[in-house]
Amino acid sequence: MARHPSNRLAVAAAALLLALTAACSSSGDARPPGPGAATPGPVAADATVPPPQAGPPDWGGELCSQTAVTCAEHAGLPTVLVARPGSRLDDVVLVDLGGPGTSVEQTLERLADLDLFAGHDVLVVGEAWEVTPPSDACLSAEAARIASWAAITAPGSSAGASCDPSRWRFVPADYRAAVADALAPVHGRVTSGVGVSFGAVRVAAALPVDVPLLLLSPAPVAGSSVAVDAARADAVLQRARTLCAGRPSCSGVLDRLGAGHPLEARDYEAALALVGSAPDPALLRETVAALGGRTGSAETLTRQAYAATFRYGDGAVLPNLLSYRAGTCGWYSGSGATSPTSGTGVTGGTGLAAVLDAVLSCGVGPTTPPAIDLGGRRGCVVTARDDVVTPPALTRPWTSGDSALILRAGGMSAHGAVDGTAASLLSRVPASLSAC
Repeated sequence: MARHPSNRLAVAAAALLLALTAACSSSGDARPPGPGAATPGPVAADATVPPPQAGPPDWGGELCSQTAVTCAEHAGLPTVLVARPGSRLDDVVLVDLGGPGTSVEQTLERLADLDLFAGHDVLVVGEAWEVTPPSDACLSAEAARIASWAAITAPGSSAGASCDPSRWRFVPADYRAAVADALAPVHGRVTSGVGVSFGAVRVAAALPVDVPLLLLSPAPVAGSSVAVDAARADAVLQRARTLCAGRPSCSGVLDRLGAGHPLEARDYEAALALVGSAPDPALLRETVAALGGRTGSAETLTRQAYAATFRYGDGAVLPNLLSYRAGTCGWYSGSGATSPTSGTGVTGGTGLAAVLDAVLSCGVGPTTPPAIDLGGRRGCVVTARDDVVTPPALTRPWTSGDSALILRAGGMSAHGAVDGTAASLLSRVPASLSAC
């Protein structure tokens, strides 16, 4: 049985405080943070399970009662400042472990697991949905949108005006204000930023150019959602075909997913499962094996498909999904996609790309996509081997042109895993960012 969210936060805070106050004797190998913000759903489509705890309205819980923890809400965003005893807070590390759709609780639990911040003060800025959560009606509308095409019973439909996800989008000015307001009462100063996946976009957009950054598996700095979806789909299919070598039963499914035509009903859950398991190599191997029809394959595919769409129980959706859509669609220009089965607006080029488009349903996207000036930006970009979420084609612009960021290719085992080279650099920020 899951612990109450406030208890989980207290455990996470206590573990993080121990890491911050302990002597930094050895970094060791950190446990990979997991496949992403979505909590896997049920093991069967008709199973009903309690919803995972994913950031209730009182997001702080017992965490905010910890002596060295300051929780607040600034510019509509939750902030958590964890300070060392007696610290002057003049060397704060801004940490953003990604999303969109990641809760403060998930971030702090991952930081506690990593145990890499001994000797540092840490500031975490959360997402707007935790301060202003979606209504039950909004979540029901979003669940209906997913259900309308996940079962391939009707063309995709929008969530409607009652559930406009744009209210939970990433706004750089609000993020910058939240950082400044969280540190102003204690005269604190951020001297380095750490961003994982989409967290790289947020810290780069929020921090001055003279603050060095450590960016791990960074999401694309800019672009269109359709181009991002197409690049990811191609990378997922290429990796899946490698894992599928010698298995005709799964290669046929992968061929259909890459054929550029509307999906068949039998292929749709397989497509979602590939998307849901893509960040984690072990889960992707498990999904590819399940495509071959081994024992338990149906349960495996359903579980990963639910993770891809932030579903649980009998098809309800987590509020994280609205933040995921808002953050992604609000940053990248949209594709106009409606449904992989409707035959309209899908321009991703493959069946799998159409699935990615449909999960987001970005529409036309922002009129003027935001931009990040990388001119003179210093620090390190660390990518992972066989990363199908942010393949090289998507990360290359971070270290191109006038950017002074240094690329350490293949420095992690998987997307956002924070191991290997990434763990070594992370344990020594900001000093490690001068030479990478």
